[in-house]
Amino acid sequence: MEAIRNRLKLATENVYFNIRQMGNTSSSSRTIFLSEILVEAEPGQRLGLSALGGGFTFDAAILDVV
Repeated sequence: MEAIRNRLKLATENVYFNIRQMGNTSSSSRTIFLSEILVEAEPGQRLGLSALGGGFTFDAAILDVV
C-alpha cells in the first residue's frame, strides 16, 4: 500500500489502510473500513475503495459522501 501511494505521489493523509491493525479480515474488510473512515468523512468528499484477497478476488467502488 505504501509503495502504491508513493508511486502515485499521493499525500499520506489521502490514503488509508488498516491491515496492520486488523490483519486479513476477509469479507469483513470493507465493513470495518467504512465504520472507521465514515466517522471522519465530510459531505461532498469522494472515497475510492479497493480490496484484493486470496484466490485473486478483488473489488472496487467509488462513494460520494452525502
